[in-house]
Amino acid sequence: MTHPVSVCIPHQIERAMVFGSLVLPALEAAEPAQIIVESGPGTAGAKRNRAARKATQPFLFFLDDDTVVTPTIFGFLIDHMRHDQSAAYAYCDSLHCNFPGVGMYEEKQPSYDGSILRSRNIMPAMSMFRPAPFWSVGGFDETLNRYEDWNLALDLDEAGHHGIHVDRTLWCALYFGATISSNRGKEAAAAAMWARRRQLQKERQHEQHAGARAHARPA
Repeated sequence: MTHPVSVCIPHQIERAMVFGSLVLPALEAAEPAQIIVESGPGTAGAKRNRAARKATQPFLFFLDDDTVVTPTIFGFLIDHMRHDQSAAYAYCDSLHCNFPGVGMYEEKQPSYDGSILRSRNIMPAMSMFRPAPFWSVGGFDETLNRYEDWNLALDLDEAGHHGIHVDRTLWCALYFGATISSNRGKEAAAAAMWARRRQLQKERQHEQHAGARAHARPA
């Protein structure tokens, strides 16, 4: 069964072997209607946006080129999106595996909660979106080298959109030559610092806009 989803993949040439031998065969087995691979210049966010502009299907799914999906992923995500017509996106749980060597953990996400989202990311890039709300906030921020998925989720939340959690493990990220556990504490601290900087920047922008409006009022 072909699923009405455009899969958008930011590709790095150095991952060509992993992509061709593991990622792409698993993706094809999941039967999306469209696969778009973008390997041009720019950040991952820029590549995802360029791929999304070529999409023809009613749902977008973003997949990293080192991530393997299950054959049932699109059926589950689309069913949840159709059940909740107001949801801007659907996200699920995942596995993270280290090669070579030993290391694997499962990442379980909570049900959608804006207050949790503002303290940590619950929406990985590997999620399914409706194109209209995705583009209403400009898609991924193409200037960011990290946390562009969290930034998108926050932008959507601030615009009044919400996501829906699918309580199933439907994809596995593969890490080659890197550890996936020793730096998790440091990563959490770095993410928290980034979120705080983003919030301060938003507050400054709000103050500047408020000041500009006040200045523009006639005396």
